[in-house]
Amino acid sequence: MDRDVNALFYLLKLSNLVDTDLQSDEYSDFIKIKFFEINDKEIKISPMRNIFNYLDVSSSNPVWFMPSKYGDYVSCTTNLDDNISKSIERIVGEFRKEVSEFGDNLSFNLADRLVKKYFSFVSFSEPLDQSVSVYQYSKLFALLSGSIRRYCEEENKTLDNLSFSDNVLMLIGGDISGIQSFISNVSSRGALRSYRGRSFFVEFVQEIIVDKLLSACDLSRLNVYFIGGGHFYLIVPNIESFKQKILNAIKEINEWFIDKRLDISVVIDWTEFSLKDAKENLQEVFSTLSKKLRVKKYKSVSIENMKKVFEPLNLRGLEVCRICGRKVDKLYEIVSGSGEKIACDFCRMQYIFGREIMDPENIYIVEEEGHEGFEILGRNYKFVKEISKSGNFKGFKIRNLSEILVNEFDVSPIDVVYYSYSQDLSEIVRSAPGKKLAAFQADVDNLGNFFRNNLKKSSIFISSMVSSLLTYFFKQQIVHILKDKKITLVYAGGDDLFLLGNWKDVVDFSKLLRDEFIKFISSNVLSFSAGCVVFNDREGIKSVKEAVEEAEGIAKGNGKDSIAFTNAVRKVSGKLEKNLTLKWAEFDELYKLYSQAESLATYVDRSLIRKALNISYENTPLAHAYYAYLYARETKEKDENLLTLLMSNYENVTEKDLDLVNAKINLISQFLDLLVRK
Repeated sequence: MDRDVNALFYLLKLSNLVDTDLQSDEYSDFIKIKFFEINDKEIKISPMRNIFNYLDVSSSNPVWFMPSKYGDYVSCTTNLDDNISKSIERIVGEFRKEVSEFGDNLSFNLADRLVKKYFSFVSFSEPLDQSVSVYQYSKLFALLSGSIRRYCEEENKTLDNLSFSDNVLMLIGGDISGIQSFISNVSSRGALRSYRGRSFFVEFVQEIIVDKLLSACDLSRLNVYFIGGGHFYLIVPNIESFKQKILNAIKEINEWFIDKRLDISVVIDWTEFSLKDAKENLQEVFSTLSKKLRVKKYKSVSIENMKKVFEPLNLRGLEVCRICGRKVDKLYEIVSGSGEKIACDFCRMQYIFGREIMDPENIYIVEEEGHEGFEILGRNYKFVKEISKSGNFKGFKIRNLSEILVNEFDVSPIDVVYYSYSQDLSEIVRSAPGKKLAAFQADVDNLGNFFRNNLKKSSIFISSMVSSLLTYFFKQQIVHILKDKKITLVYAGGDDLFLLGNWKDVVDFSKLLRDEFIKFISSNVLSFSAGCVVFNDREGIKSVKEAVEEAEGIAKGNGKDSIAFTNAVRKVSGKLEKNLTLKWAEFDELYKLYSQAESLATYVDRSLIRKALNISYENTPLAHAYYAYLYARETKEKDENLLTLLMSNYENVTEKDLDLVNAKINLISQFLDLLVRK
């Protein structure tokens, strides 16, 4: 068995989860005893504590994740009952069965995917921390023991003279800058598909960069600590010869970005650290690396490459790309056979990305010499529906990740989110009351501060667990939350998302997302803020994206943990007008009122709703009196019920709060007006 697989399965063997014959070695024993402090004590599989709940000092009751397979909808519980035990037994049984089917054909990639599939939401018993999953423990055990082995082999060291304080490891970090402006740099022509393509390009290019860095040092995916959201971290042995190889790879990567004249750039650097740092204070290591990356951003382009950036262009005969605005030698069609050549080669590639990524039959991305698909860092790639059933095959899998096949020996999974009610926004428009759409964008608040403060003295396991769970929520749990909603998810990263859809479903989703996020983290240690923009389908997607970004910024400016609504894509004096910003707790109250009003809307005459809407637009202190006047004139019970509901919001309202109440009634009245439009 491959020694990396052997290391990955080491803890599973100790807990009798695998029957495979595993060879113990001095490096695995060293990490087991010195780092994990297990000694000869037997460890067993156990329920996994919710780490956010564990980190919340105000929480008095422990919360546990229900044992689940990767990709399932994951729930939490406060009860350690027989249901959890039975779920663990089922998962262990399914894992053993699937592992046995591979026999001796397990590569590290296959083994890693199997352990991740079954053991991402169960933990080990004491002395290990039960807020860390079996998968994270197994992966990091293999990473550390493999790195120590390689360090000793390359540097001619022995474990006997290895100190826990020696800097035997390196944390390599990469940060892709300018992602939002890069994704948004499109015209309205083919904008939705281009957005999808550009967001996937960022995800894919970071995978290619990681592979290039690893192959430069003859390392494998074993050494990947985290990839997502335009960031990646690798933990590798601190070998002197690696540093020049990494520098050479960085040079090639930067030259490719400059040659392509992209709106994004990547900075890469590293810092050395010890096993003691990994066990007691990894966040300090990350902090040191972050400072180096920030400094490097300001001087990331060498003088040699700066000359390329400012090299004069002969603009004669050049054409303007109608998507990104760049001047290029040649334009291409983005719709085959249309005769309209509007895109530069790079924008054409992004449009193809957007189309191909949403094709449910495309399962893999493969490298193929001479193929005219798309080129990244000197290699050509294409989307394919299947790969050869015989022999080893190198590539990436982007769908059906839980289906693990023996011929995927050297295939790396990319956790890409797919959800689209329809690829045609016009179909979604037709389903929307009032024929209106909405855009929604959200981002976790103060995540950097959370890592710096809450995880200040945390181990490598805790930091990794927090990152992986947030990624899970925004890449896996989100698909379950979106189920049956008339929405198209444009992108979702490690802590943020952007989507478009039927306005009613987007409003309902806003409420559901907040509720599900609170349930998932089962604590108050994190929050997120969001912007929501209601718009006509005639609006350009680029303008909508800019508006929803600003709405999200307004929510962040409200002390965060907020949502900002607006129906204004246009700006007045450079700012969005007609926005309503609420704390999520306030939105819960508003949503309850909206739901009650919605149940009455279909029975109410639209003219009454229009009158109520006009009153709310006036933002007058006499609003309650106007509603009372309407009530006195009505004879229909449903009309009276709706007006009574609206008037109830003005009871005991102070002058200070009147504007906010009027704004809430205005938003609800707009929603009701859309609901009853024919």
